[in-house]
Amino acid sequence: MDISPKQIKRLVQDFCGSDEFWNLPEIDGAKKGLEMLRELGSLHVVTSRLLSETTLTLDCMDRYFPGSIQSVHFTRTEYGAGGSITKAGVCQELGLTHLVEDCRENLLDCVDVLKQGFLIDRPWNQGDLPSNLQRVYSWQDIVDHFYK
Repeated sequence: MDISPKQIKRLVQDFCGSDEFWNLPEIDGAKKGLEMLRELGSLHVVTSRLLSETTLTLDCMDRYFPGSIQSVHFTRTEYGAGGSITKAGVCQELGLTHLVEDCRENLLDCVDVLKQGFLIDRPWNQGDLPSNLQRVYSWQDIVDHFYK
């Protein structure tokens, strides 16, 4: 299927402005997992969402994870194009050593700057991973890594 960047942008904007988006359920275990990880240090979000989705993104985080996130960093300026900075660049700039991600390509880009990366298993992100990147199946898998 051949979809132009303009069409992708419109589809995403329509979805992000919908009741369906706002009413998406919390990912099982994410809230408890973030609360436990926050006990170990500050948590930062590095997202490939559009900078124009800042308000929506922050509102969602406040709704599901109030007080858990120290900062949010956006890496994309428009759909169908990369941003001015990569997730790896943000991780390096902030000195982040761990990243939870659902996009295999984004995580692979960070392989050289992370101590450990966690890829939440999804149908779209299958494939091999380097030794410092680990496929996980739940937020509990991530928490267990730190609380061994």
